[in-house]
Amino acid sequence: MTINCRNPRCNAPVERLALVQANVTQTPEFGDWIVDLVLACPACGQQYATALANAELQPIPSEANDD
Repeated sequence: MTINCRNPRCNAPVERLALVQANVTQTPEFGDWIVDLVLACPACGQQYATALANAELQPIPSEANDD
C-alpha cells in the first residue's frame, strides 16, 4: 500500500516513512504516557508529527520471545 506525500511540491508515492523521532513522554495536561512520533517523506523530507497513546501500542510476536 502506498500513500502520497502531502507536500504539494513532492506528491511522491510512499510505502515507508523515515523515522525522525520516537520519544516516550508524559503529557503535562493529563499525565498520560504517549509516543511522540515524527516521520518524514524519504523523497523530500517533509515531516509529519503524531502522538500515539501508550494504550494503543500492541506487541509484535517474535520468535525470540517464544519460550
